[in-house]
Amino acid sequence: AQGGDHGGGTGGNGGYATGDLSVTPGQVLSIYVGGTGADNASCNTPGGFNGGGSTGTTCCSNSSGGTGGSGSGGGASDVRVLGTSLNDRVLVAAGGGGAGSNKSGGAGGGLIGVDGVGIYNGYGATGGTQTSGGQAGGFYTNHTCSQATPGTLGIGGIGDGNDGGGGGGGFYGG
Repeated sequence: AQGGDHGGGTGGNGGYATGDLSVTPGQVLSIYVGGTGADNASCNTPGGFNGGGSTGTTCCSNSSGGTGGSGSGGGASDVRVLGTSLNDRVLVAAGGGGAGSNKSGGAGGGLIGVDGVGIYNGYGATGGTQTSGGQAGGFYTNHTCSQATPGTLGIGGIGDGNDGGGGGGGFYGG
């Protein structure tokens, strides 16, 4: 699913995945469809269903009084076999990152997510891979708001509460 928008920035598009899967009659497959991230969200706004990253727990002092902040991340879409846990995923299309500080979020990938647009204080958000979550953008040690985090297994990174949107969900954050 697409990440949420912020001002002039648009949330990154969700990824795309395809494949062939051998099944047996009567076998149960679980299909999870990711939810879109929230636009111009206030602090602590959850990301889209199925792993989209939230906008951060503490708003920055310059975040319009706690409203009109970044976009939250879009959730992943996936197929699960033999159960419903993250470990039962056999095909995953990552969600897109939320926009932040009027910059567009990165798109979810197949094998690797697309980097976010723009650099803040020397750090840009990177796409997640098959083995690790993407780097959080906008790292700034003296912020009055939340510290952004990278994605983890099945969950996109958390935004910084103003300038950085939430990451997209994926195998590791989109």
